[in-house]
Amino acid sequence: MDLTSSGNRKQERQARVWAYNKQIGLKGLIRAYEHRCADRHETARYLEVTEEFLQEALDYYCGKYGIGTIADGYYIMFIPNLMVGKIDFSL
Repeated sequence: MDLTSSGNRKQERQARVWAYNKQIGLKGLIRAYEHRCADRHETARYLEVTEEFLQEALDYYCGKYGIGTIADGYYIMFIPNLMVGKIDFSL
């Protein structure tokens, strides 16, 4: 694809965002945590993506959500490293 065109760059970005959400998503990060994936390598392998693709997705999510976000009762932190933890609302 010719990425010198702004329309093509926008379409490429939309395709990548769709792929990040389809192949990984916040729920995928939570599933990897629940599956006891200990690092990015294990997380990428569990999600059946490359480590590079996982990093690109994490960079996108960091840009979208900032340092971290809450999803389905979990806190997902992107900076300084990927960390996922269950939130205990009973306190």
